Amino acid sequence: MTRHLLARLARMDRREVAWRTQAAARIGGDRLRTAVTRPRWDRRDLLARLARTPALDGVRASLRSRHWDAAHTALSAHFAARPARFVIAPSLISSVRHRVRSTFPDSARGAVARADRLLQGDFDLLAYRGLRFGQGALLTGASWRRDPVHDRQAPQTFWADVPYLDPACGDHKIIWELNRHQHWLPLGRAYWLTGDRRYRDRCLAELASWLDANPPLIGVNWASMLELAFRSLSWIWALHFFVDDRPGTQPGQLDAAPWTVDLLLGIDRQLEHVEHNLSYYFSPNTHLLGEALALYVGGRALPELARSGRWERIGRQVLVAEMDRQITGDGGHSERSTHYHRYALDFYLLALAVARITHDPVGPAFERAVGQLAGAARLLADDGGRVAHIGDDDGGTLMPIAGRAADDWRDSLAAAAALLDRPGLCIGSAPEE
Repeated sequence: MTRHLLARLARMDRREVAWRTQAAARIGGDRLRTAVTRPRWDRRDLLARLARTPALDGVRASLRSRHWDAAHTALSAHFAARPARFVIAPSLISSVRHRVRSTFPDSARGAVARADRLLQGDFDLLAYRGLRFGQGALLTGASWRRDPVHDRQAPQTFWADVPYLDPACGDHKIIWELNRHQHWLPLGRAYWLTGDRRYRDRCLAELASWLDANPPLIGVNWASMLELAFRSLSWIWALHFFVDDRPGTQPGQLDAAPWTVDLLLGIDRQLEHVEHNLSYYFSPNTHLLGEALALYVGGRALPELARSGRWERIGRQVLVAEMDRQITGDGGHSERSTHYHRYALDFYLLALAVARITHDPVGPAFERAVGQLAGAARLLADDGGRVAHIGDDDGGTLMPIAGRAADDWRDSLAAAAALLDRPGLCIGSAPEE
């Protein structure tokens, strides 16, 4: 064991040794602190995590006096009124609803059918159908760390000590897939298309439940940086789906809980954890890309957070640097997996869209990545948009808004065709996504 460790160390350059040493010291310090004082979420912490911009003066004043509802109302009004910085925005709900429902007359019915199953507690994950994680429809407590297929659950211990590969913890992939919260996207779709507040209420109830069951740095849901990255992106979608701008009321005024305060604090804490533990040397492939994407999108979409500038710089740097390493000369992804090729394409599509919306000069670099990946994707897909299953495949997608199969690439190709103004990439008419 010692010889193996020494051999590994000998293969590391100084930069990797320094990074691993710093990470180990941070993890050791966090482990000690969590052993002495059990971590918990504290809304007061958001005050120090907000950017010092005049637009947030009212929010900071309310947080300082611990008037959480007032802080939530001010945050809701801020996000409802500010210029768009993400691919959806509260100001777009009416136009998007009209465009989608007029172009796809069955869209609302399909959205309701899918969302109602989620309200009933039925989840389709990783080729499993109708998984139920809790005793009732709403996910609470241990539901968030339970594997219902093998009826096991992961322990609530410090994140770096969770033995998630041990079968006694269940299948961590099933647990993590639920905790990506990507099912909030179809719930948001149903809310926007129908105005039915049950879908919004369900997401906000799950947010509160998840925070209660997953204190900072504790448990299996803090153990993989890619999973935190995906979850943070889902929460960014939720913020823009559910900030309420109803006529005649002030945004957030009628909400029962100050959920924007909790959500922003949760995003900030999770992206901080991702930043500290990026997969530079653990899984420097699509894992690293996904983590960098969350930092970049979080930084660009949420300048209200004090660390946003640092996150966007790190995310941008990694995404640009990895283009030459992960995208091969023929436009394929270096893992030679059709599934992970689609992941990489979607990562750069979202990065490009956010760069365009927020006027980031890095846009042309992302255009180049999307062009390479999309060109190869169109060659890999048949005339119905389907691709063969080649290489590793976990069945996941970045933006499962309308429930399209992971091997149906029409939505990704249509987005690339629109962003690059290359209609030849599109297969048929652009789908709802």
